[in-house]
Amino acid sequence: MTRTTDDGSEARVSRREAVGLLATGAATLGARLPAVAAATETPPVPGLIRAENAKPGTRDWMLTHVEIDPAAKYRSPAIEGYCSHASVLAGDTLTIHVSTRPARPFTIDLYRMGWYGGDGGRLVASLGAFAGTSRDDPPVGAKRLRRCTWPATTAVTIPADWPSGVYVGKLACRGDEAAPGPQSYVVFIVRDTRPADLVFQCSDFTWQAYNRWPDQFSLYDDGDQKWYWGGGVQVGFDRPYGKYCQILDQPLSAGSGEWFLWEYPFAFWLESLGYDVTGGHPASEESRIHEPIAETAPVSLRDRGGTSRPRLRAGTAIRAHPAPLRVRHEIPLQQRRHQHRRPDRRGGLGRALRAVRRGAAPPAARHGRH
Repeated sequence: MTRTTDDGSEARVSRREAVGLLATGAATLGARLPAVAAATETPPVPGLIRAENAKPGTRDWMLTHVEIDPAAKYRSPAIEGYCSHASVLAGDTLTIHVSTRPARPFTIDLYRMGWYGGDGGRLVASLGAFAGTSRDDPPVGAKRLRRCTWPATTAVTIPADWPSGVYVGKLACRGDEAAPGPQSYVVFIVRDTRPADLVFQCSDFTWQAYNRWPDQFSLYDDGDQKWYWGGGVQVGFDRPYGKYCQILDQPLSAGSGEWFLWEYPFAFWLESLGYDVTGGHPASEESRIHEPIAETAPVSLRDRGGTSRPRLRAGTAIRAHPAPLRVRHEIPLQQRRHQHRRPDRRGGLGRALRAVRRGAAPPAARHGRH
């Protein structure tokens, strides 16, 4: 990370200084927004995020009962699932694939995550009940790839009135009055193509790189060493997210990748202040490297995965629209291989700046964390 000095030169910033800059960076970004918005040729939809967050929220999106398999350490086989696409646009069809072990009925409630008066989420759809089925674990493929081919449990066509953002599906087995049944998440991103002041890009390439589902099968596992840093290993999106595998023990985030642990607090905070923000996805940048850079302030969090093309595009955006605070993302030492996810349809948002975010969540967002 570097900062611009008074004489116009750049000086390196230590990690400790970087944490401080990020903690106060919102004020700098806020000061920058009017100039960025003024440069946008097509005006954004006024008040969309404010209007969305004025709708009734709920805290029912929170999990209360997760059963982690002690032998596997990272998975919750009682109920787990994945989505057919990491991100979708309005009109796209998303399929959700779920396994319950043993077979038992379950429901899926879909929530958009945001501010909502501090509740943090809004219920947008309730699906089921479904008759659960126990699905087989996928075989270990070439380069230790684990690719699930479970049949679709249900399909959802994304309505036009679902604003861009991160959505979670709460998978819940039927319980009784004494105790809820086992629960888990699926997670997906709804994108749009409207101009906005900010683009929030999730780092789910990083989530998947560290995903050890079903047991020690992340990009950093070779079946021998505790942490492996070489080649010959691949991971794919066609599998559930296991429990986060390092730093924190947070079983109540199972199935959500690293969304709730590292990125949700920032999105919660952005929407609490009414910023006009829309969602992006790193895979959507792949086909847009040669397109013009949108004159929008791009915001993202730590993403080590993917390829170099979105990073090159982000560099172009930085040079085209310099800001007082420059935060550069961690450069991957090798290109990550993510396979077998059907490509996102109709391209996506062409605005990305990756910023490394370390340290605690903003105080206003802490109670929204698990």
